[in-house]
Amino acid sequence: MKNTLLKLIVILILLMLFIVANNTVYAAELVDFSKAVVTVTYSDDTHLQPSLTITGVTFNPNNGYSIQYTNSATATLEESKWHSIENGKSQDGELMELLPLSEDIYVWFSEADTEEIYEFQTPIKLEKPSQLPLGQRISAVFTTIGSNIKFSELPGNEPRNIKYKIGQVKDSNLLKILKENGTSKYDELLNFSKNTNESKEGIADLSNFMDFTFTDINFVNNGYYFVYLELDTMDGKYIPLYDIGLYQAEVDNYGGYILNNTNGFGFEWKIDDDISDGDDKTNTENVIGNNNTTENTENITQPNNTQNQDNSVISGKLPQTGTENLVNILIIGALIAISILFFIKWKKYKIM
Repeated sequence: MKNTLLKLIVILILLMLFIVANNTVYAAELVDFSKAVVTVTYSDDTHLQPSLTITGVTFNPNNGYSIQYTNSATATLEESKWHSIENGKSQDGELMELLPLSEDIYVWFSEADTEEIYEFQTPIKLEKPSQLPLGQRISAVFTTIGSNIKFSELPGNEPRNIKYKIGQVKDSNLLKILKENGTSKYDELLNFSKNTNESKEGIADLSNFMDFTFTDINFVNNGYYFVYLELDTMDGKYIPLYDIGLYQAEVDNYGGYILNNTNGFGFEWKIDDDISDGDDKTNTENVIGNNNTTENTENITQPNNTQNQDNSVISGKLPQTGTENLVNILIIGALIAISILFFIKWKKYKIM
C-alpha cells in the first residue's frame, strides 16, 4: 500500500507539470521578427517561380503567420493583402509582380493565436536577388518566319518592346574563348557587341513574335552572330533586363534562315574550319543603349539590421501569461502539499 501511494503521488506531480508545460511553452512571447532573415529563393534554374523564405526565427506551430508587401516602410497595411507563411515560406503571385519593378519592397509580418492578431510595426527591407549571368536570362530562336523568345527572369505583366542589336562575329580569338568557357565569358561578347561597327539595331514589338525577323540581313551559312536584347524599362518603372547570346546561322537554298543558340539544337562549332584570326577589328563607339554592364553576383538577401529591436511595436494586447503561470504553480504546490500531508497521516495512523 505504501509503494502504491508513493506511485500515485509521483504520477500526480508529473501530470500537473506536463499540463503546465503544454500551456506555457509558447505563451511566453511572440516571434521576434526583427531577427528574421528574408531571402528570395527559386524552385529551379530559372528566376520565374520565386518564394520568400524566412529563417532566423522559430515559428509556433499553434499560431498562424502572414506577410504583406509594401513599397515603403511607412505604408498603410491593407487587410486583403496578407499572404500566409507555410513552413517558413510564402509563394504568391504578388511577389512575382513586384520583383521586376524598380521600387523597393518591404516585408511586414503578423502572428495570430486563438484570440488576437498581432501586426509587427517594423518591416524588413527585402534585398532583391541579382539576375542570372549573361547568356542565361533570355533565350531565343530566330527564323525567317518569326522568332521564339523565352525569359528566365520575370519580365513583368505589361507588354513591353524589346531593343535588339545583331552583328556577325568573325574574330576567331573571341570565338575560341567562348567555345572553351561558354557563358562565363559572355562579358567579352557584350563588350565586342558594344564596339563593333558592323551591326544592325532596332526595336521589336513582343506582342507578336512572328513579326520579329531579320529578313533584311544576308546571313552567312554556319556564320556566328551575336544578338543583344534589352527590354524597355518604361521610363525606369522596371529593373533593366538585358542579355546577349551567340548564334549560328543555318541558311537554306532559298534564303531562309534559322539562328540557333549555343545552348540549343542545331548549333555546331566550326571555328577551326572557316574562321580566320582577327577578322573583325572594332572601334570604340558605344552603340548599345545600356552602358551599364557590371554584373552583381551577390544572390542572398539580408534583413535590415539597422532597426532597433526595442522599437518593434506590436498592436493588440499581449497574452496574460505571467498571471496564468502563477496560478498553475500555486495549484501544483497545493496538490503536492496535500499529497505529502496525506502520506504523513497515513504513515502515522495507518488509515488505509
